[in-house]
Amino acid sequence: MADSNRIMAYLQRIAETLMFHSSFLYDVGLFNGKMGIAIFFFHLARKTGTNIYEEYACDLIEQMYESMHEHMPADYAGGFSGIGVGMAYLIRQKLIRADADEVLEEIDEAFLHHAQHHLPIAPDIRAGITGLGKYCAMRLLCRKQMNDDDPFKNQLLKIMQGFSDSYDSFEEMLGVIDFLAGIAPLNIALEKNQVLLNHAVNHLERKLLEDIRYDFFSNKIIQLLSVAATMVQTSAKTGDKTYSDKARHYLQLYKPAQNPHFSNENQSDKLLLGFLYQYLGKHFGDNKYLQLSEEALNDFLSQKIEQQASMGLLGGYAGMGMHLLFLSGQSLDGYLDVIPCFIHHNYLNK
Repeated sequence: MADSNRIMAYLQRIAETLMFHSSFLYDVGLFNGKMGIAIFFFHLARKTGTNIYEEYACDLIEQMYESMHEHMPADYAGGFSGIGVGMAYLIRQKLIRADADEVLEEIDEAFLHHAQHHLPIAPDIRAGITGLGKYCAMRLLCRKQMNDDDPFKNQLLKIMQGFSDSYDSFEEMLGVIDFLAGIAPLNIALEKNQVLLNHAVNHLERKLLEDIRYDFFSNKIIQLLSVAATMVQTSAKTGDKTYSDKARHYLQLYKPAQNPHFSNENQSDKLLLGFLYQYLGKHFGDNKYLQLSEEALNDFLSQKIEQQASMGLLGGYAGMGMHLLFLSGQSLDGYLDVIPCFIHHNYLNK
């Protein structure tokens, strides 16, 4: 097992770097800004019991709210949608004590205005329709009781009605699948949702099998593991084991456990590999994957921390910190609903 003291030493260095730089960030969003960094510090505070980390996270949230304005975009990566989902996550995980309807009132108003007048067509999660859809779904999941005239329910139905099937990249396909699986527990337009989800999964599978046939994944193991992890998540959200079985089938076809390629990855991606191998290893009870996860983590810990251009959750210090927390044994239930495992700092290949 990796040395827990070494993990905590790395987490402390990450925290020190973020505390020195994060307050100067202009970006307040979920992926690369203060919202995502605050999530890391709240989890680090829970892990260590250190009040200063929680206080700093609260400061970031306060700075974020002070910087928000009505002309901000509604997108998921850096706008209202992602910020709202991040705040709801903190509340639902009891990392902060607050009423979601009160905390999100300002964001709700800005989001609904934007969605009614500027609903995007593109299916991607970062700036497209699935990111906005995730915010609608999250708001409905926060409701104690959902009314038929709930504006977020109406907006979600509008998104589903206007949903395009013109998506080709892995990230777009996985974003569509993640969004549709996430609204399954709401029991809204179940038949329509199932048709759209099956179409997206079939589209993904055709592209995936073609790329496996042409050895596309020989140096891109992260992409294949991300596909498998997304399908496992889809099973968990829908209660349908078929999607998890598909994930196992994809992994058996390519056998990524035989091609880890740790030496080819940067530090952030090594941790991502360790996270994905552990997540899938635990789900499938695969000791080889768990061993590879430990190897990736030890490879990371054996090196000095690299200078990162990004502070945030996407390939930056906060993202590395979250993966270290997971690999150290901390439960991150619900975190993959906020930052799905297929979201990388580089777009998945077309």
